[in-house]
Amino acid sequence: MKKSLLVVMVLLLSFTFIFNVQPLQATDAEEAKITVYISGPEGMINKLEAAFEEQHGDVLDMNIMGCGQLRTKVWTESQAGAIEADVIWGSDPLLYNLLDENDFLQPLVLNDAEMILEEYQVADRNYALVNERYIVILYNSEMIDEADLPTSFADLADPMYMDLIAKADASQSSTAFAIATAFYEMAGNTDDYFQALKDNNVILMKSNGSVATGVMEGQFALGIAPYDPIVRLNNKGKKQGFEVPMSAVWPSDGAVAIQRPVAIPVSETRSEAEQATAEAFVNFLLSKQAQNMTVQNGFVSVRSDVENVHRPVDAAIFDVDWDMGIANEEMIKDAYQNIFH
Repeated sequence: MKKSLLVVMVLLLSFTFIFNVQPLQATDAEEAKITVYISGPEGMINKLEAAFEEQHGDVLDMNIMGCGQLRTKVWTESQAGAIEADVIWGSDPLLYNLLDENDFLQPLVLNDAEMILEEYQVADRNYALVNERYIVILYNSEMIDEADLPTSFADLADPMYMDLIAKADASQSSTAFAIATAFYEMAGNTDDYFQALKDNNVILMKSNGSVATGVMEGQFALGIAPYDPIVRLNNKGKKQGFEVPMSAVWPSDGAVAIQRPVAIPVSETRSEAEQATAEAFVNFLLSKQAQNMTVQNGFVSVRSDVENVHRPVDAAIFDVDWDMGIANEEMIKDAYQNIFH
């Protein structure tokens, strides 16, 4: 009898442990997990996710998408009443300025704010800049002689480059629209440059990545695209034992600087644990560890203690007036659509 009673007590204790303790732990983990909308190189994103979760556990649900898809998804959700992500990272300041002006972003508390270079500090906005990329002129060294290379974006209007240029379509790529905004500003707020590219039969691609790949593979001699894919393709070439026949011209009229912000959308349903995870992830992206990982993928860090190894010291840089871009967004879209489509 005593033996049977002992067995029953042991079973009751076991069930108490299984049903009372284990579900509490699972619930805590579930409450702390956040959804991240993110654009960028998948390999880099996977490494950042692994590094963060090594410290915090399985707490990130990463939704990787193109810049254009991210912009459309976030804006559509905001207009429906709430952005479903806990963190958004990618695209460009055009989107984040618009979200901030409509009160969709919450203030950030940054742990290493003093380490961010002054040029990347955003004092009057509810987002932070994680890194910067540059729009340059890519070229295939096997398809065009060095003596014939353009030296500026303006040069690409020359008829000698007819049928040689590819660029991402601004109606499909958020980054491409940011480039179009910069070109509109460069041209003195007219659509003359769009027309010049159209007259030279510029080839429109779905994404900036496809432009870089096309130049590398010899589909196009020239491409208007970010510089960072060159770094990633060269890294891949070294690992696989092949040389990438692609280089970049840093244009004399200015490589277009495009920053990549991160933000935490306003939410009425986010738990305290989820909020803590979101804040920790934002601060992780700005940490020296994460910044060095993004530098390895061709981006320039916003931190003062991380070396700039990609942007030439003497390169001319064109800083986009993002507020102008928002004010003229519909006009730029209409001008672009009327010319290219």
